[in-house]
Amino acid sequence: MDYKNLYEDLYQLGYQKDINIGVKYIDWIISHYPFNSILDVGCAQGIAVQRYQEKGKDAYGIDVAPTAIELSKERKIKNCFVASATKIPFDDSFFDVVTTSDVLEHLTIEDVPLAIKEMIRVSKRLIFLRVSKFPENNRTWINKIQYKYPNIENLHLTIKPYHFWIKQFTTYGNCRYIKRFEKILVFEKK
Repeated sequence: MDYKNLYEDLYQLGYQKDINIGVKYIDWIISHYPFNSILDVGCAQGIAVQRYQEKGKDAYGIDVAPTAIELSKERKIKNCFVASATKIPFDDSFFDVVTTSDVLEHLTIEDVPLAIKEMIRVSKRLIFLRVSKFPENNRTWINKIQYKYPNIENLHLTIKPYHFWIKQFTTYGNCRYIKRFEKILVFEKK
């Protein structure tokens, strides 16, 4: 799957403008799990990265779409880079924490293990996962790109229940499942 071109096309059309679902969990994460550095995988325009930075964290973000990262730069948000969840350009155990919100369901089931291994690889301690368990109900974006991507029926390519994601993280990474808080799954690296 060519995620870079697909999401670049979407962001050029205004996809996810001013939206980051993971932002609502930032205060909970900070208040329950002390850390200094964090990577937001699939950071979009960097809204969550900016919020973490405002709270004194050494926050970074990656997104596959260059337009999303350009938008973060226009907002003067530092440390956001173009990169794929399946090939994260940071050293092993570089971040205390890795977080991703509504990203992994956008990957094909074949790419899910690659992204999980990468997130666990760059984390020292914790991984926070928010994932949708349902098909995307907003057809607006699919309708806008259907002419160019006729085989895409839904942007959520891997729609699975929480127990699937827990098994993936514990199978493909050296980590254990800690708990669920609302829609956030918390994993700890062993």
